[in-house]
Amino acid sequence: MDVRKDYRKSAKDAHELANQAAESSRLRSNDLDQMLHSAKGAREKLTDSQGRQRKREQNPGRSISSLRSARFQAMESQLTSAFNYCLTAENALGVLGRTENARRAIERARHVAEVVRAHVNEPNHIPADSVAIINQRLAELERRISGIEARFD
Repeated sequence: MDVRKDYRKSAKDAHELANQAAESSRLRSNDLDQMLHSAKGAREKLTDSQGRQRKREQNPGRSISSLRSARFQAMESQLTSAFNYCLTAENALGVLGRTENARRAIERARHVAEVVRAHVNEPNHIPADSVAIINQRLAELERRISGIEARFD
């Protein structure tokens, strides 16, 4: 009778061990699948970035022109903010009667104009056809600033 109990216990233990081994194998298989999937994704990303790099190397002028365009847009935004400073100064003077606030706003507008002017004068910083546009807006800004400053006295 003891032999039967030992046999049953051994069979039960073997069955449990087999189930544990199967579960472990399934988990490792899932881990391997995830690793393979991750490796495929990484390979695809690498191939994609290598392709983009090749395109950039083959067409370097395109990225430079897009940088110039982005700089031009940034200058346009800076000039818009300078015109907003002028509006703030006009409101501070005319509506609120706060001369000090108007002076600070004009100082900021002047600072923006100086920064933009320095960058416009750099060769190949923005597209050549955009230099005239920026210079025209700078001249307009200077006239506006001068007109506001004349009202300070």
